[in-house]
Amino acid sequence: MGADDRRAHRGSRAAVLRVPSRRERPVPGLVRGDLPRRDPAAAARRRPVARRVDQEPSGQGIRRVRDRTRPAATRTRWSGPVSETPAGRHAPHPPLLDVRGLHRSFGGVHAVRECSIAVAPHTITGLIGPNGSGKTTAFNIITGYLAATSGEVRFAGTRHPRPDPRRMYQAGLTRTFQQARVFPELTVLENLVVAARRDVRALFGRRVTDRDREQAMDMLSEFNLAEHAGKKASALSYGQRKLLDFAAALISDPRLVMLDEPTAGVNPVMIETMERHIRDRHDRGVTFLIVEHDMNFVMRVCDPIIVLNQGAPIVAGSPAQVQADPRVLQAYLGD
Repeated sequence: MGADDRRAHRGSRAAVLRVPSRRERPVPGLVRGDLPRRDPAAAARRRPVARRVDQEPSGQGIRRVRDRTRPAATRTRWSGPVSETPAGRHAPHPPLLDVRGLHRSFGGVHAVRECSIAVAPHTITGLIGPNGSGKTTAFNIITGYLAATSGEVRFAGTRHPRPDPRRMYQAGLTRTFQQARVFPELTVLENLVVAARRDVRALFGRRVTDRDREQAMDMLSEFNLAEHAGKKASALSYGQRKLLDFAAALISDPRLVMLDEPTAGVNPVMIETMERHIRDRHDRGVTFLIVEHDMNFVMRVCDPIIVLNQGAPIVAGSPAQVQADPRVLQAYLGD
């Protein structure tokens, strides 16, 4: 066998022994060279399913799939949050302020014990009770000026284990005090600028903008204090300082304002002014929680009303309900 014959013989043996590649292997049921054809009916059946998935928002789709895997009795049925206000009525939204089980004692005296208060949004809620019933103590705990022994404060759905005045302010909760807290050596305008920034350092450097001053002047004009803008706060009358304290609580556009005896020590004209500003801000969507001893003012302005006695709420309801409840008379007059 010559050299050419031997090379041809080796080539024929390799062709016989070579394993065909995957591409060259025949597909069962097909003739080599044909391509698999799509089934139009199967594609049409798949297409509507794809459209339904695309139209379903991802979160809802997951939720509905999860619900379909549950027994029918355990599937989620959402009908909107419903909560009960202190007055016993059902509200369409959760409480804006939800206080649960507050307790605070000074020595052996229980200033607040198992105090639970719910303030519904867009209400003017009154908090009344005899002297020493724990109203101001509850105020101080809610706003972070006093630590509670136990209990929980929730504001706007957020839990605050240890309320802090600055954080509560940033969350949209402000307050006034029985004795108006103003900076006597600062001007009336500067007091509002500090309140808006919640920092006295705002008066230094370039922290104060023209917008800050304009906002403060607008608030002073609303409270008829614009003519006193350049005066020191110490030059204002007691009633005017109460108004300035109220204006400072409103300048940051809060969601809830807590007023601690806003009419204490002021004349009837100033009381009417306070009432007008409360109603005006309430009409703009601000919620109020008011501690007050002037029963005429409370019954005229507040609804619902919560009554505290010995550190715990005993009655909650409308002004008519509170006036008709014998427990309220007993709390004020004793046995």
